[in-house]
Amino acid sequence: MLEQEGWVRLLPRKGIQIAPITTNQMKNVYQVLMALESAAVLQLASKDINDTNVDKMLYQASQKAEIAFLNDDIKGWAQADDEFHSVLIEGCGNPYLSKMARSVMEHAHRARLLTVAIRSKESIEKANQDHKEILTAIKERNSQEARLALENHRYRGMEVFIPILEKASWLSSNTNSPF
Repeated sequence: MLEQEGWVRLLPRKGIQIAPITTNQMKNVYQVLMALESAAVLQLASKDINDTNVDKMLYQASQKAEIAFLNDDIKGWAQADDEFHSVLIEGCGNPYLSKMARSVMEHAHRARLLTVAIRSKESIEKANQDHKEILTAIKERNSQEARLALENHRYRGMEVFIPILEKASWLSSNTNSPF
């Protein structure tokens, strides 16, 4: 099962190897995440205006990310970022969407852990700003604006993330790097 999900490779007569993260794999992961999260924000932004619990949880995750950023706590920021995106998925109320997204999110989280320390402060600050825009559109129950903000966020994330991963992949093929 781990091999089918892309976590490990079975090497005949040699054992098991943790599967490397490839740029093509991560492009595919981000495309799937964008589709699932787009569906989730459309659902969230169309919820009854009195249903503010998810809005509150998104706000709290956004605040955690902002505080972590201001304290130069990159690991804390990554955890808050993951929490924000998890609340988007889990809060939409569609258990099938949530189940599909969990596996894909784990792959994105694994790659984020490998690359987060290399990200620029500007890209992290922009991600925090994106979260606020997504949250504002959800709170205003503007589903199309929420979807657009989420998709722009994911495209910007790929523009930052993929070159970092490509450099890490180059390093791993030319050195003993842990990537």
